[in-house]
Amino acid sequence: MIGRPKYLVEILRPENNNFGLLRLIAAASVVVTHAFWLTTADDAQQPLSALGHKNLGHHAVNVFFVLSGILVAGSLDRSKSMKSFVASRALRILPGLLACTLFTAFVVGPLVSSTSLGSYFSDARTWLYPIQVTAMAKISAGLPGVFATNPVPNVVNESLWTLKYEVLCYTVLTLLAVCGALRSTRPFVGVLVLSALILVRITFRPADPTNLSPIDHFARFWLLFLLGVAFHHFRATIPLRWSLLAAAVLVWWAGSATRFEPVLTFLATGYGAIMLASLPGGWARDFANQHDLSYGIYIYGWPVTQALVWFRPGITSLAAAALSLLLAAVLAWASWTLVERPSLDLKKRLSRASWRRSEPSSVVGVST
Repeated sequence: MIGRPKYLVEILRPENNNFGLLRLIAAASVVVTHAFWLTTADDAQQPLSALGHKNLGHHAVNVFFVLSGILVAGSLDRSKSMKSFVASRALRILPGLLACTLFTAFVVGPLVSSTSLGSYFSDARTWLYPIQVTAMAKISAGLPGVFATNPVPNVVNESLWTLKYEVLCYTVLTLLAVCGALRSTRPFVGVLVLSALILVRITFRPADPTNLSPIDHFARFWLLFLLGVAFHHFRATIPLRWSLLAAAVLVWWAGSATRFEPVLTFLATGYGAIMLASLPGGWARDFANQHDLSYGIYIYGWPVTQALVWFRPGITSLAAAALSLLLAAVLAWASWTLVERPSLDLKKRLSRASWRRSEPSSVVGVST
């Protein structure tokens, strides 16, 4: 690309942005944050906690959902049919998740369970775990005796709880596409206006960050995801200016002690993400684009850290963070090479087959 990009549309091709690299950094940030929590069971020890009730992992997940909105909207735009879009989303999430649950239940579990091997493998929870979690029927399911003596006991993989909200965001976006709400600007603006009602809920309700309902969580994640979808929808008119980011950060800072903090945080985080994505990426961008390890690091990070804490009681938070990142990266590489990349190849073949069978009128996309 010649010259500095001026609008978001100019960086949406993978070779022109750092979306993959930002997702990798966000996944690593979540692992680091969890390492401090899992070694101490003290919320205050998590990075950035001193700045408020939101820690580093919280902000990293925000980035994940904004980028997901941009990328999934782009996937929808390119899909030749709704069937191929749904299949591509399923193939991106479920095979890697299934592999992670099988590894956790049948490799990690027997090594760290306080029960005997006979009791472990005769317990129905061991065999149900991969099914329940992959189907997202019971994403927080436990395993018999696993991590029972850790500072955060019996929690097998808390990181996975956000996946059901991501899938829910995909589902809502799919329904909006089927209804035609994403085909032109006017109905899409209507979606934005209706979603503003969610802003009213999270902005003006009594704040209690320690007691949030599923509706509260969905409100947060849907607004972040929708922000990414809106970025993609208006990509030709979204300017890339550091002065605008500075203004967004200033407004966020001014409103950080008010009820508007969540909304201002979302806007500053989202715009900051696309500005960072516009920077030159070099070899790091190329690596992240060729080897998408972010998902694997995210889903393996928690059980890896819990296992380290189990095998080495008293391990420091920094040591746990460093070792967890290393081991999670190794598992993520294996997952990417053996499971995720082959699934993506299958997704591409299905997309080509769907295009050969479909008529142009069946194409569902997001227009500018």
